[in-house]
Amino acid sequence: MQHMMKMAAGIRDLAALRSAVGGRAGNGQPIAVLTRNMPARAAEIIGGGSLFWVCGGTVAARQRVLGLTASTYDDGSACARIMLAPDLVAVIPRKVRPFQGWRYLDPDKAPADAGPLPDADGLEAMPERMRLDLRELGLI
Repeated sequence: MQHMMKMAAGIRDLAALRSAVGGRAGNGQPIAVLTRNMPARAAEIIGGGSLFWVCGGTVAARQRVLGLTASTYDDGSACARIMLAPDLVAVIPRKVRPFQGWRYLDPDKAPADAGPLPDADGLEAMPERMRLDLRELGLI
């Protein structure tokens, strides 16, 4: 099994990503994302892999990859169509350096799914970036 990692262009945080995905997901139908290059290891990704979304320099969430097919953009140029499950799963945030397109992400390096936040006064109301910094310091 293999994963992918992709920048969520123009999306700063998990809340904005949830809003964008929620706006595209209709009635639990898969979501299509287009990208320029087809992964050579597509069969490994489809066999249980996920697309991990990078928002504002942080890996923030993932969606299960349901399919990868060759497609075309509106202008007729070739691209790959990634079919994603409509469910967005938050992961333990991790900072990453900027990149273009998508990258493979080995399963042993993929962030774990985030569980519920610990019960603490105001923790859920805290800005996401502050929670990320506190989590990296091991304080939450």
